[in-house]
Amino acid sequence: MRKKLGVALILALTAALVLGVGVYVAVVRPWVPRPPDSLNWAQEQRTVTIATPDGISDRDITYHRNSIGMEFVLLPAGEFMMGSREPAAEVARRAQESAHHAEQKRCGEDWFAHEHPRHEVWITKPLFVGAAEVTREHYKRVMGRLPRGSGRGPDAQPVDDVSWDDANAFCARLSEWEGKIYRLPTEAEWEYACRAGTTTPFYTGETLSTDAAYFEDTPKYHGRMVPAGMFPANPWGIYNMPGNAWEWCSDWYAPDYYAESPRDDPEGPDAGTYHVMRGGSSYLHMPFCRSAARSFGPLRTTLPTSPLKGISFRVVVESGDHSGAGDPGPDPTDGAPDAEDRR
Repeated sequence: MRKKLGVALILALTAALVLGVGVYVAVVRPWVPRPPDSLNWAQEQRTVTIATPDGISDRDITYHRNSIGMEFVLLPAGEFMMGSREPAAEVARRAQESAHHAEQKRCGEDWFAHEHPRHEVWITKPLFVGAAEVTREHYKRVMGRLPRGSGRGPDAQPVDDVSWDDANAFCARLSEWEGKIYRLPTEAEWEYACRAGTTTPFYTGETLSTDAAYFEDTPKYHGRMVPAGMFPANPWGIYNMPGNAWEWCSDWYAPDYYAESPRDDPEGPDAGTYHVMRGGSSYLHMPFCRSAARSFGPLRTTLPTSPLKGISFRVVVESGDHSGAGDPGPDPTDGAPDAEDRR
């Protein structure tokens, strides 16, 4: 009898152990994403609606699609004038007169001074730039789960509540999968892509209309952000650069960095406390969404209530052998002001 009880007890303990391991694997242990079967890139040329200083029009843009469906535009090397051409005092005056929220009205000349001095920058190598922010779908495909605090939203919406460390972890894993260099854009690369050959405060000209971007004055849709395609792309076919969501850059932030920035491929200070964010958000007024507008944010958060709401990112891929990418297509800078005009 005792022997039978002993066998039964052993069997019961074994079953409990197997069940416990199964529960751990299914519930506790996170799912580890696997690379796609095919790592080749593809390309597609299509006609998209773009916004320019001359108005809204259509243009043929070649998009390059990576192994998980993210789209990129290949930008050639080039030069541009980085920073604001407008005095900080004038930008502050407009912000104080037109902003609806008290915290934006309090931003004086000192807040915009870090956009100066305006200086020449050369991007010396071609670069694939994300046609939109990283979406919730693509983030989950690579990382297995959304960042803490992201909440609910459609898969095509930009992922948010993303720390700088989260964004870099995403780039590292996708780089490992494809054997290519995915990374955050430098602040200079971000502004080069945003300006798309223009010298005006916005790539749409002197002002930003609610037909061209998702910012404070734009009627709000469900959720804090909108997916690519709801508003026109910039002249180079890149979506949602002004407004919508703040976007991380790779640079450390320093308010006086522009005074000492090198001309060729600046990468920001060697160290700092915060990292640069660009683009503004859906709840900021026009002056805070200009091509030259700068901000900064914490690397991570351990607070129960995340201060990273409305912060997303887009990635760049260093140009190289992209199997299946094919011919780069038309130069997106065709028709942009020449170098002499941009000075």
